[in-house]
Amino acid sequence: MPKEIDPKGSPRATAYELWMKAPNPMVTFFKTLDVNNLLTVSRKRNMKFNMLLCYCITKAAVGIEQFYTLPVGEKLLQYDKIAVSIIVENKRESDRLTIERYVSGRVLMYRAALGVYRAINWRGDIAIAVGGGNNGGDGYALACILKRNNQACRIVKLIDKLTEDSAFYAAEAEAQCVPFEEYQPGAFENADIVVDCLLGTGFQGNLREPWLSAVNEINACKAQIVSVDINSGMNGDTGEAEIAVCSDLTITIGYVKRGLVTENAANFMKKLVVADIGIVLAKEEYKLCPAAEYHESQDGLLIPAPAYLQLEPIDVSSAELFSD
Repeated sequence: MPKEIDPKGSPRATAYELWMKAPNPMVTFFKTLDVNNLLTVSRKRNMKFNMLLCYCITKAAVGIEQFYTLPVGEKLLQYDKIAVSIIVENKRESDRLTIERYVSGRVLMYRAALGVYRAINWRGDIAIAVGGGNNGGDGYALACILKRNNQACRIVKLIDKLTEDSAFYAAEAEAQCVPFEEYQPGAFENADIVVDCLLGTGFQGNLREPWLSAVNEINACKAQIVSVDINSGMNGDTGEAEIAVCSDLTITIGYVKRGLVTENAANFMKKLVVADIGIVLAKEEYKLCPAAEYHESQDGLLIPAPAYLQLEPIDVSSAELFSD
């Protein structure tokens, strides 16, 4: 349960009073930082210093007690755990800014795959179902990691058109002799694990062929089902879906998409975990806390985490390319 803090008895009494009157409350931290190492990294890797600094401060903030302090009505409450939830538009803008100012899309794709790799006890026949976007690229990158770690797998592809980063990992997987096969009925019948990398957060509407048949077949097979970023067929903002992959585990990339913690999403996943790949948020949105600690917040942005969400992320935010 959250613990109530008396702001008047704390050093932050004045800040709390201003905070409660502000339209967008926030906590301000004051600390002297030695940024010489960041400057060196910024120059050597041609990264923008301000984005590096913001990222490091954010990572440090999660280890500070005040980060978990939020206003609820007229009270100041201290929470044990908090996660962040975002809408799809913010996800796209955050991805774009991170790639433009901090780290390449190729490295982010590798980190996403590494987060998935670390979440599963891999075994048996592993079928990675891939589409043509960056979600499919995560699948190709995962195949590379599995192969380098002596775990056999196969790619089941539904489309040949690929993004630039996806094409890079598809070529790497092919060079490592990962088997590729076009999707055909029965592709997942004997699989022990099926990894769903078919459709990403940009999907809206209803599934069409061959996606519809593939999703139905994945749902009908006896394998452990793992969805990457979002369950294929689901709307990333609303959680709505006429038909979507039903997963044993969904590993969402960067931050929790708002649709994944809606009431409808619970029909499509048993467990949800976040892989922190180092995305810098374009703007902060919803915060998630344990349901038992939930109280309606003043700004309306605090929401209870569903029981299937693991609040502790898989941290691959500093992984370098091919460091698995």
